[in-house]
Amino acid sequence: VTPWNEDGDGHGTHVTGIIAAADNNQGVVGVAPDVEIYVVRVFDNDGRFFGSDIAAAAEICFDAGARIINMSLGGGRALASENNAFNFLANEGIISIAAAGNNGNTGFSYPASY
Repeated sequence: VTPWNEDGDGHGTHVTGIIAAADNNQGVVGVAPDVEIYVVRVFDNDGRFFGSDIAAAAEICFDAGARIINMSLGGGRALASENNAFNFLANEGIISIAAAGNNGNTGFSYPASY
């Protein structure tokens, strides 16, 4: 298991920078520069993950008090465990944002499609 604070792929670090880059008169400013970031790692160093990892990470975010969960990830398969997790979060008022895909097609991407 790779520690949460080591991003072997670089993707999560990039997305977090877009969200929270500091307003320090150097370079770009993130869309929410004063936001508090709570990192939960899902991908391994090869960019792979399981649906159960996503549901578990969402639960960790909820337990930590997150009100918005951003996931720059997705897959083509719906899973009951993910669906249950995101329905629970929605019922609790948690906003979940996920990638809708990079393929330019009309297929469903999960967890974005729940």
